Amino acid sequence: MMRFGAVAVAVLLPKRNLKRGVIDWQQVQEFPRSLKNLFRGIYFVIVVVFMCGVVFWLRK
Repeated sequence: MMRFGAVAVAVLLPKRNLKRGVIDWQQVQEFPRSLKNLFRGIYFVIVVVFMCGVVFWLRK
Protein backbone atom coordinates (compact mmCIF):
# COMPACT_ATOMS: atom_id res chain seq x y z
CA MET A 1 0.00 0.00 0.00
CA MET A 2 2.87 2.36 0.73
CA ARG A 3 4.34 1.86 -2.74
CA PHE A 4 0.93 2.22 -4.34
CA GLY A 5 0.43 5.50 -2.49
CA ALA A 6 3.88 6.77 -3.45
CA VAL A 7 3.29 5.98 -7.13
CA ALA A 8 -0.15 7.60 -7.04
CA VAL A 9 1.26 10.79 -5.53
CA ALA A 10 4.09 10.85 -8.06
CA VAL A 11 1.57 10.53 -10.91
CA LEU A 12 -1.05 12.92 -9.49
CA LEU A 13 1.41 15.64 -8.45
CA PRO A 14 4.28 15.34 -10.94
CA LYS A 15 5.45 18.97 -10.92
CA ARG A 16 5.79 19.08 -7.16
CA ASN A 17 7.75 15.83 -7.09
CA LEU A 18 9.86 16.92 -10.03
CA LYS A 19 10.98 20.04 -8.12
CA ARG A 20 12.00 17.82 -5.21
CA GLY A 21 13.95 15.55 -7.57
CA VAL A 22 11.95 12.47 -6.61
CA ILE A 23 10.75 11.50 -10.10
CA ASP A 24 11.86 11.63 -13.70
CA TRP A 25 9.50 13.57 -15.97
CA GLN A 26 9.88 11.10 -18.82
CA GLN A 27 8.80 8.21 -16.61
CA VAL A 28 5.65 10.06 -15.60
CA GLN A 29 4.86 10.80 -19.25
CA GLU A 30 5.32 7.12 -20.17
CA PHE A 31 3.10 5.91 -17.32
CA PRO A 32 -0.01 4.18 -18.73
CA ARG A 33 -2.95 6.55 -19.16
CA SER A 34 -5.42 3.97 -17.85
CA LEU A 35 -3.58 3.77 -14.53
CA LYS A 36 -3.37 7.55 -14.30
CA ASN A 37 -7.14 7.70 -14.73
CA LEU A 38 -7.58 4.96 -12.14
CA PHE A 39 -5.52 6.95 -9.62
CA ARG A 40 -7.53 10.10 -10.37
CA GLY A 41 -10.79 8.20 -9.94
CA ILE A 42 -9.73 6.70 -6.63
CA TYR A 43 -8.59 10.12 -5.41
CA PHE A 44 -11.92 11.66 -6.47
CA VAL A 45 -13.91 8.98 -4.63
CA ILE A 46 -11.83 9.45 -1.48
CA VAL A 47 -12.37 13.22 -1.55
CA VAL A 48 -16.14 12.82 -2.08
CA VAL A 49 -16.46 10.28 0.75
CA PHE A 50 -14.41 12.51 3.05
CA MET A 51 -16.53 15.55 2.24
CA CYS A 52 -19.75 13.59 2.83
CA GLY A 53 -18.37 12.48 6.18
CA VAL A 54 -17.55 16.06 7.12
CA VAL A 55 -21.03 17.25 6.14
CA PHE A 56 -22.74 14.50 8.16
CA TRP A 57 -20.43 15.15 11.12
CA LEU A 58 -21.18 18.89 11.07
CA ARG A 59 -24.93 18.28 10.90
CA LYS A 60 -24.92 16.46 14.26
